[in-house]
Amino acid sequence: MYPSQQRPSHRQPPQQQGRDNLTIEASFWYAPPPLPSNLFVHCPGVPFPCRTIIVSTAGDLLLFRVPVALEPPPKFLDFEYDDYDYVIYRAGRSPSLTPLPNPKPFFRSGILLYDLFPEDQERPPMLRHMRLPLPKDLGKSVTELGSPMSSRGIASVVKDGKPCLKLAGPQIVEQRLPDDDIETNMPCYRVDNWAITTWSNTMVHSDYSDDNWREDFTVWAPDIIISDTVRSKLLASGLLHRKPSEDGEETVVLALQNLVVSEPTQSLIGEEEVVYLMARPKYFHPKGWALAIDIKNHTLLDVAEFGTAKAGMFPDVTYRSSAISKYI
Repeated sequence: MYPSQQRPSHRQPPQQQGRDNLTIEASFWYAPPPLPSNLFVHCPGVPFPCRTIIVSTAGDLLLFRVPVALEPPPKFLDFEYDDYDYVIYRAGRSPSLTPLPNPKPFFRSGILLYDLFPEDQERPPMLRHMRLPLPKDLGKSVTELGSPMSSRGIASVVKDGKPCLKLAGPQIVEQRLPDDDIETNMPCYRVDNWAITTWSNTMVHSDYSDDNWREDFTVWAPDIIISDTVRSKLLASGLLHRKPSEDGEETVVLALQNLVVSEPTQSLIGEEEVVYLMARPKYFHPKGWALAIDIKNHTLLDVAEFGTAKAGMFPDVTYRSSAISKYI
């Protein structure tokens, strides 16, 4: 699922009035998997146009953010904008947009829950903060480059008939190399190993939900079982071949534990213990591959090339899993 700044040419999309009378329009174009669906966002009058980010999905809802800052970003990275409008897109025959308060002060310590249909109908919908388990060692790339956005994945599912939040996060063992990469012209890192850990929380509506996170599974890359069929696909994909990062170096053949992994995404089927990862042969590589890993049984289920980023310094090949097609 990709966000786009273009305006689609079809029936009138839903509109929402943002701050300073800014008009926000959004339309969702569905494509059957594995083709990506698209969310089109149109914001005429925004001072400094920048790509819209899909923050999360759940059921027939998409949460996206639009940069509305009155000043350009203080750094050369577009995700360093200080101010955004957050909007919920609800799919269906009559799609709608609902604004959210800016949750920026809470992003570093946890997640925000927004109940559109609270049990107490007299109480208006409101944001509720939930703490997350402390992250594992995310590696030098996150701590030095300052962006943990792609290091954790949260899914809202139904498990055993009850609402459940699932969380997945990586643990990365890597080393910053002295020179920049000659292919990407960006900081160069060597990944030596990585692991994925999952947690779950079934007390979503409880006042004590912060303390109910349970660590479920951890799997290290060298312990992942790869069948002959999947291994053949992995070798043929090109993912395990890294071009030289420094002068005089030849093409490097990588093992699974040497890949750069990010954006862990839990399966939306509550009973499944499957995590999807975006994998690259090196940081800032323009191509991305999707890995499907059965965390419970330590098995690589499949690998597929996901796409190639647009031209630019920071590749933004990303994905958000969603069941929104059921509501369209």
